[in-house]
Amino acid sequence: MSNNEAFFSIISVNPSLDALQEVKVTTNNYSAEFGRAGGANVQAQIKSGTNEIHGGVFEYLRNDKLDANSFFNNASGAGKNPFRQNQFGGFRRPIKRDKTFFFLDTELLRRREASSGIITVPTPLQRQGNFTEAGQPTIYDPLSHQPFRTTRYRRAKINSAAAKIMALLPNPNIPNAGS
Repeated sequence: MSNNEAFFSIISVNPSLDALQEVKVTTNNYSAEFGRAGGANVQAQIKSGTNEIHGGVFEYLRNDKLDANSFFNNASGAGKNPFRQNQFGGFRRPIKRDKTFFFLDTELLRRREASSGIITVPTPLQRQGNFTEAGQPTIYDPLSHQPFRTTRYRRAKINSAAAKIMALLPNPNIPNAGS
């Protein structure tokens, strides 16, 4: 495929680092055979098969034992979030001596992590359509787009699908967090 046929003149191929034989980056004045994309032209050549079995195995490890705690976890007194990342792979071999080769490179990424954050969820009164608590915004009727004359929304007007989704949300656990 020509560089000129790809979306925004960008072709994205991501070979494993272990599979790369050579990388060449040309940043300007490259010939027309490399297309007309601006910036840089990156050529990557991968390794090939051989008559002998060549094996390479690698693993990159990252985990929370080596990471610092995040700003927000420190501010709230929470500990570090669990994080485990293993990236591993390997190798190549011949099929038929002096005739047919293949290069097999496998790279796997296993990532297990948790995250924490603060989100605003409806208060128990808001779930009932009562917006009389301090700091509440103006509530608009979704059908007429006019502000309600009162700060109480009739239960009959609460959409049944919205009520089911709201039932899945957790109750607030930080007092006055939304005000």
